[in-house]
Amino acid sequence: SRAIQEQLRASGREDHADCCLTPLELSIPGERERRRTRVMLGARSASLTDRPLRVLLHLIKGKLHKVLVHNQDMGFNGDGGNRWPHEINKSMRDTFPVDVAKIVENHYNGYYSLIDGITIGEIVYERLLAIEDSEITALVREIEDLQRASKGDS
Repeated sequence: SRAIQEQLRASGREDHADCCLTPLELSIPGERERRRTRVMLGARSASLTDRPLRVLLHLIKGKLHKVLVHNQDMGFNGDGGNRWPHEINKSMRDTFPVDVAKIVENHYNGYYSLIDGITIGEIVYERLLAIEDSEITALVREIEDLQRASKGDS
């Protein structure tokens, strides 16, 4: 029993009930169709245009840094741009499991994050770099460095 409890804690779970919880893995295979990029939540996919993709990349970077992301960090300056985090929820709604209402959390005062249950899966950097958008390129390089450092491959 003690060994089982230790293994549960080591895997981030408190008890056996938590074993039934499936983490929501967010990945970006990066295939493009016209001006949209495919993103995945678990086994389901959605396509995002470049602006919400940039916002999603900012939120992924925040998740990896373990910080909230402010509107201004995402390039919004009071021109109504704060709708984009909500647009991600809307665009990706068909990928959500039945018990999930959103993946972007609004912490008010201009701060956003991905919900706690999200894990970051595979991101195909080469495909995202091929978009040739300077902001996407910078974010992808930062995320790649963060993921590499978290795996100890630095």
